[in-house]
Amino acid sequence: MKTTEISCLCGAVRAQLKGEPIAQFYCHCDDCQATSGGAYVGVAVYPTEAVQVTQGKLVTWTLKTLPRQRCATCGTHIMVVGLRLMLFKLLKLALIALP
Repeated sequence: MKTTEISCLCGAVRAQLKGEPIAQFYCHCDDCQATSGGAYVGVAVYPTEAVQVTQGKLVTWTLKTLPRQRCATCGTHIMVVGLRLMLFKLLKLALIALP
């Protein structure tokens, strides 16, 4: 099974992703537009059990509707979590591309 390591921009938060994403898409919702400052955000969907934070502290916050988690040190948006999405975690695609 493929394992992918991701981190925030400052390196304080690290996570492991096991396997391949269930889906990948560009989200155009108002919440993603407001938090990113862009027209859309690339998202990868993983089962909750496939995502493990191995280092650092995440802070949960909500702008409009979706609870998001970011690095407590640098503020990099890591993932979206929510009551209806408890089986899945949505990760920002840009983090997966980082070394």
